[in-house]
Amino acid sequence: MHMALNSGAFQMLETIGYDPIVMPVMVLNNLNQGAACLAVAVKRKSKEVRSLALSCAITVIIDGVSEPAIMGSV
Repeated sequence: MHMALNSGAFQMLETIGYDPIVMPVMVLNNLNQGAACLAVAVKRKSKEVRSLALSCAITVIIDGVSEPAIMGSV
């Protein structure tokens, strides 16, 4: 779905010079997924799950890659 929205975002960037809708929503989505992974890392007792959730949180917050967070820990 996010790939379909990129064309609209790029069109707005070209037309008005900034994107007031799509990119801010994508950033908030990544931050929320990272926060959910951090919550899993704090609440779980298993060291393996905590390690996985923490690495997923770092990946999604810093790099924007959300697939490990969706498939791995949340």
